[in-house]
Amino acid sequence: MMLRACDFDKSWPIVSLDKAVDFLDNLRKPIKASERTEGDFIYYGANGPQGTIDDYIFDEPLILLAEDGGHFGNPNRDIAYIANGKYWVNNHAHVLKPKDGVDINFLYRVLQRYDVTPYIKGATRAKLTKGDASKILIPVPSPEVQKRIAAILDKADAIRQKRQQAIALADDFLRSVFLDMFGDPVTNPKGCKLLPMTEVFHIKTGKLNSNAEVKSGVYPFFTCAKEVYRIDHYAFDQEALLLAGNNAQADYDVKHYIGKFNAYQRTYVLSLKNENWSYPFFKFALEFQLSNLKNSSKGSNTKYITMEIMSRTMLPSPSPSEQSEFATYFKQQMDMRNILDKSQQESNALFNSLSQKAFSGQL
Repeated sequence: MMLRACDFDKSWPIVSLDKAVDFLDNLRKPIKASERTEGDFIYYGANGPQGTIDDYIFDEPLILLAEDGGHFGNPNRDIAYIANGKYWVNNHAHVLKPKDGVDINFLYRVLQRYDVTPYIKGATRAKLTKGDASKILIPVPSPEVQKRIAAILDKADAIRQKRQQAIALADDFLRSVFLDMFGDPVTNPKGCKLLPMTEVFHIKTGKLNSNAEVKSGVYPFFTCAKEVYRIDHYAFDQEALLLAGNNAQADYDVKHYIGKFNAYQRTYVLSLKNENWSYPFFKFALEFQLSNLKNSSKGSNTKYITMEIMSRTMLPSPSPSEQSEFATYFKQQMDMRNILDKSQQESNALFNSLSQKAFSGQL
């Protein structure tokens, strides 16, 4: 759910963001990735933590609001975060310090999934400038109301986080099973036969632009985003792995799908060359190589994977029977994962309902 100014209780004072916060953007320090040294302090960007660094700029709780490269217009992704402790912020996130009378936790919940699309500039890379961010309309009810709403939403969010942790534990268990059976595909301690990606897969790409999405479309539309979008026509009808082929931060991911779907022109559609091989097995094997693909990526502003890079990326290829054994574990975990996902959807629905009621003055 996304918040808009029209959703707020009409009896509350509504002010522009620059009346509620001080922008500390002038204190940010951009630094090239090649010059950043990992350390004890969190390094923040538009979408939250981007790694660590050996120095810090800020040492107080502040709100970070995406400036460019944020999940603008996405009802399922945050565009604002609270940063605590000592940390560094690059120039892709606005740094906001609430003024007296504005509760930081309340303001965070307002901005967390605010629909800022009316304030956005830029066609290829959406940008929320300081000038436009300053115009965002926010409610400022009494401090007591702010704290009460923040407390209610914090409790509901804690339930969501516990559901998400359960999903992460299930995923970790499956990774442990994979490592126990085959070892780490990167270091290959068990001496599995290795094959380059180009010998494991038939590799194609989609043909569509990333903006071909159709809301409430019939078929899945795979792009280089982690979310799966929808579309009304399909180009593929098969089992496949979908590998994101480009990404600003080279944070690629792999998806497994069976059925009719379509794909973005930079998304690789991977089909196994041996019909006796297992898609779940090779999905996991490929996920272990994502960091290597990231390090090998081409490009400056937008990173991308080439066929040449994939020809150098090696994957373990144990016997079909061993792959099948892992696929059995995979199916069992996916059945459990479906239950957990349903529970997560219910907790998300609860949070959205409470958020809607809270900001419209119904709680």
